[in-house]
Amino acid sequence: AISLSKVGAIFDNLTTTKAVSIIGQIEDKKQAARIFERASAASVAGIIEAMAIGDVVEILEETDSGAVGAILAVTDVETASEVVETLSSEAAVAAMDNVAKNAGGAIMGAVSVETRESLVAGMLPTSLVNSLSETPVDKLREISIVLLFERLSEVVPVSYLVVPTSPTAGLDQTEAEGVQVSPGLFIYESSAGALSFQTVVSSPAPIDRIDAKFATDLESVKVSV
Repeated sequence: AISLSKVGAIFDNLTTTKAVSIIGQIEDKKQAARIFERASAASVAGIIEAMAIGDVVEILEETDSGAVGAILAVTDVETASEVVETLSSEAAVAAMDNVAKNAGGAIMGAVSVETRESLVAGMLPTSLVNSLSETPVDKLREISIVLLFERLSEVVPVSYLVVPTSPTAGLDQTEAEGVQVSPGLFIYESSAGALSFQTVVSSPAPIDRIDAKFATDLESVKVSV
């Protein structure tokens, strides 16, 4: 009999089409899972991207969560997120605990809000922090702040759990005008309306811009940089 490690190595050298065909003929999903665990994550990623998601999930439910996490990390986001959506909640959480942070954030951003909150409720704190740190801000805002506090208030500073809203300059505000008065000094002048953001600095590199909000209308604001 050929050892599973050798079978994994063989699969790494098969074409995706051939590998998918062979996996499809294996009725014992646990046996297929052992192959997934022995083959390289990149090879398995190519295989599951070409399989029906239902068949994939049947096998991954029987696969070690560490291996599943490694596989999902190198699978295209669309497929990986669909897998996470379809796995049982327990299996999805265990897998996401083992996904690298960049991939974890991308998957977090691609799944539904319901699945995202299920992951937040179940993942290990360290893994959760890593994934959320790479999750798009607009997707973070969709997560219940109460749930975030419950899971992470003892792990990270409370201020980290409040997703800020980016300032938007008032439509009636003029851009700041800058003058370079010396090799290392720029002075910007603008008018600022009350309670609306105004761009008061717009360069030099590496500064892109600095926005500020004032309590009262000001005819002139000067900022030296």
